[in-house]
Amino acid sequence: MGLGYRNILSIALVDKGAAFVQVSRDVRGVRRQHLCVIDNLANTSDDELRRRVGDHSGQMVITLWPGRCLVRPVTFGRDDFYDGLQELERSAGELFPLPADDVMLGYMRRIHPQHTSNVAPPDAGGYLIAAQRSRAKPVIERLQRVLGIDAATILAPTMSMLGFGFQDRENATVHEAGSMGTVCHTLRFGQVVELGTDASVPHADGNMPANLAGANDRAFALAEGGALAIEVASKDIAPLQGQLPGQALRWVPPVVLAGAAAALLLIAPVMLEARHERAIESIQTQRTEIAQDVAKVQQARLDIDTYTTLIGQAHALGVGQATNVLDDLLAVHHAVPDAAFLERIDIHGSVITMRGAAERAGDVLVHLEASLAFESARDVSPPTSLGPSIDMEEFEIAAQRISQTAQFKTPVSRDSEVQR
Repeated sequence: MGLGYRNILSIALVDKGAAFVQVSRDVRGVRRQHLCVIDNLANTSDDELRRRVGDHSGQMVITLWPGRCLVRPVTFGRDDFYDGLQELERSAGELFPLPADDVMLGYMRRIHPQHTSNVAPPDAGGYLIAAQRSRAKPVIERLQRVLGIDAATILAPTMSMLGFGFQDRENATVHEAGSMGTVCHTLRFGQVVELGTDASVPHADGNMPANLAGANDRAFALAEGGALAIEVASKDIAPLQGQLPGQALRWVPPVVLAGAAAALLLIAPVMLEARHERAIESIQTQRTEIAQDVAKVQQARLDIDTYTTLIGQAHALGVGQATNVLDDLLAVHHAVPDAAFLERIDIHGSVITMRGAAERAGDVLVHLEASLAFESARDVSPPTSLGPSIDMEEFEIAAQRISQTAQFKTPVSRDSEVQR
């Protein structure tokens, strides 16, 4: 971090309004001035907005609305993010539920949860942060136009919370409120351990509000955090838009500088290509994993659609519950003598009709009447002989379905002779 003078107009967007803070830094330290809170930007005229905020000539930092950015954990680092940014932007629609051309992407570095020191923490990958460009762009452009500041650095709320001042604390939690509820972010020495966990911790060290009702102080704190985060966390984040403050160059003898520049010209293409390939490879691997998960979900949806169609078809037939149909089929099986066979069974509403052949068609009729599953058994057509060489009668019998479960009387002995 350089020690030169810096003047930052930091804005935190909260619900329909915004909090405005001016943060100035010079050799004497950091000064903060709470300018104003505007409850509804859309209902505030350009002249009124300019009057209340005042004139500013420094850098603009805008923190987007809490609860409205999307987060996805990734295994690559910030350098890989920058190297593979074009590929990430092309595939953003597969990573987040937003159109690829309507996504602003940023990155946050993550440290290992077991890290116990605030010196050189090891990386544990990071988080991709996404925001909807079409929602943020009109607000950003209007603030730049009205306040006369050309460039702005756009941060997600989780980026701005790194400026809350928890760098000297081993553990800290920050709650982020949103329309879908509140989530919890865990920090260690001011750096991210985990984002977006269940907000089961009742007390948080910091809070990011979803609206301005009674939350002006929290909105001001979020705006201050954005101004400070681009300094204290400049190596941990990649903004959604805009640049972070550059490092001041130390004085280097011209000859040494020329030699270093020549060396960089020789090795830079190789280094850049290798880093780019590593970034692309890592991104492609994660895209493949995501595609596999999406394929499983799509197949599950197809299965559900198929089952829904089958259930609808069964209801359309009016055959009742599947368990009742199975019970009635079992009852038919019991009603047909061993020597008989069935060619067809039709079920329409409360009527079951069966067609087949038996030595005596009347045996089937008697057994159907003996079942608790049916009543009013009757011949649909008179039994007919299959021919002189086949001692069997063809039958077509209908009965009313009355049982809900298969319960049968003591079956008529199949050895007894029943005369029609």
